[in-house]
Amino acid sequence: MDQNKKNESNEEEVWGKLFIKKENLKKDLPRIVERLSRHLKVDEETEEIIFEKHITKIPEKIKLLLIAIFLQHMRDATKPDSINISEISKRLKIKKTSLSKPLGILIKTGYIKKDSKGNYSVIYYKIDHILEELEDEDRERSS
Repeated sequence: MDQNKKNESNEEEVWGKLFIKKENLKKDLPRIVERLSRHLKVDEETEEIIFEKHITKIPEKIKLLLIAIFLQHMRDATKPDSINISEISKRLKIKKTSLSKPLGILIKTGYIKKDSKGNYSVIYYKIDHILEELEDEDRERSS
């Protein structure tokens, strides 16, 4: 019986290297939150996103906002994990007309997705890559 459990555990570990699950992000959550907090903060009461001064480009703001939305959903499953363009516009204080092109590019480049209801969300397994790119840009600005 113990050998069967051990085999099942080993098999899960093997498959876990190939198949990605949102739940697996929970173990990386402290590291992701630490990295994200270098770029933004979230007012817990109002849920306003407060970007650090170096975040100026619309695509960066969209990606970070959608990561924050995703993490808020992980923290509280009653919160949505995606938002529509009107909500993005409201939260970023950017006109909808200025968001359409960057959203389209982010979809084409595989960072975000748009569902059948018109809601946008980050592709969760791209979060590390997004944060890595921002950190690289930070290093370039600093040198």
